[in-house]
Amino acid sequence: MISQKARQNLEYYNDVPCVRCGSKCLAQLDTQRALQNGTTTNAYVSRCTACGCVFSPDSGMIIELGNLANEGPAIPMVRPSED
Repeated sequence: MISQKARQNLEYYNDVPCVRCGSKCLAQLDTQRALQNGTTTNAYVSRCTACGCVFSPDSGMIIELGNLANEGPAIPMVRPSED
């Protein structure tokens, strides 16, 4: 069972918008930070569900750039046919 404090911690990392594209993010455990600290408290980073960017919302530091092309163009490159 997850504690209330741990749930609030995860919600913080899930609610942060992506620093590159502004999309929704999900919390991801940073195992290296967890092993260094000896605890999973504040050992999370956020991963964007659209472009895949991984960043630390605490510092704003980008860990992996991801790929903005995965998000798709804002304007379609080809006009759809009008059949």
